[in-house]
Amino acid sequence: MLNRPALIATVFAVTATAIVSSASGQTNGAVAPATTLPTTKPAFVPIDLGFETSDGAALELNAVKTSGPNRYHFYIEDGMRFDMPASGASLDPVLSTDQAASGSRSLKLSAVANPGTDRDRVELRVKHGRGDPELGRQPFRFGEDRWYGVKIFIDPSSQPPAPGQWLHINQLWQPHTVGKAKNVEWGIPSAMSFHPVKAGEPAQWSLYVVTKSDGSRTSLDLDNLIPGKWHDFTYNVMLSHSKDDITGHFRMWIDGNVVADETLDIGNFPRTDVALGFEALDAMDLRFGIYRKAQQADQTLYLDDVWFSDRPRDPALGRSQGATK
Repeated sequence: MLNRPALIATVFAVTATAIVSSASGQTNGAVAPATTLPTTKPAFVPIDLGFETSDGAALELNAVKTSGPNRYHFYIEDGMRFDMPASGASLDPVLSTDQAASGSRSLKLSAVANPGTDRDRVELRVKHGRGDPELGRQPFRFGEDRWYGVKIFIDPSSQPPAPGQWLHINQLWQPHTVGKAKNVEWGIPSAMSFHPVKAGEPAQWSLYVVTKSDGSRTSLDLDNLIPGKWHDFTYNVMLSHSKDDITGHFRMWIDGNVVADETLDIGNFPRTDVALGFEALDAMDLRFGIYRKAQQADQTLYLDDVWFSDRPRDPALGRSQGATK
């Protein structure tokens, strides 16, 4: 793997050296110069969840239950509701004072040892479906910049994934383009996960991110995360697919270091899904939390300062367009 220096100035504290490698080794063109949004674009009100608010942050636990082990909770802040899917050996989420990146609370998500074969899930779904334009929660769109971020704290008592197991802590999820009968999986334009260790290797929190489109897949190895401290993640995504006339991008910072700066298609060709009732793109989800294969270990994450916008929090990160194919 090669050291990649930071490409831009940031206001975040630098706490680690960025490590990146690409399985594809290919990009589809340079990112165009920064540009301003069209004047006709509606005002965009960003989501900003610090789990501290004058309107009162609250959790509705077991508000909705579905069949089997699946259940839904809800997080409410400033008049907005965010669903929290849960299943398997996950525990109810908690607004905890144990840890906080800012303010006095964070969102505590945990899953305990599971002797079965179920998948365990407890996640905060920041974006879901078509969004809510009245609250400024516009969905992802091809050819438009989206920025989002989160601060994550791994409880020191947690164990990394064991051999043959996996743990996702972030997913940008989209329904598949065509049926599984044609061997096309459900689309996950990006997922940030921990590498399972190989038998005999020491356990470690080794992080990687995978980006996908309907025509390509790229995997980037990142730094190991250090339990017991907050890590700051910032993402910049512009979606594109093989049949449009632009090439999007995926950019990512951890603790102020650039760890990914890829020009590539990311996202699947949208289609009208009769079952969903709207284009597949509008069903895209952005999730943070725990989604794992059942494991013989307890794992706890804390989330704080979750945000989503059409522009960066730090103006030094700049604005961008997709490259023309």
